[in-house]
Amino acid sequence: MDASPDILDDFIICIRTFRPRGFWTLIHHITDGLRNKLNEKKKD
Repeated sequence: MDASPDILDDFIICIRTFRPRGFWTLIHHITDGLRNKLNEKKKD
């Protein structure tokens, strides 16, 4: 995944604005996982 952190932040803001009720916890885990993978790639 080659998205920049700014793009991820914009994506997360959109999700927070339009999130279906009750799905935020799931979305939060997914976005945390994506961010962790992106950070690991930057370290390599």
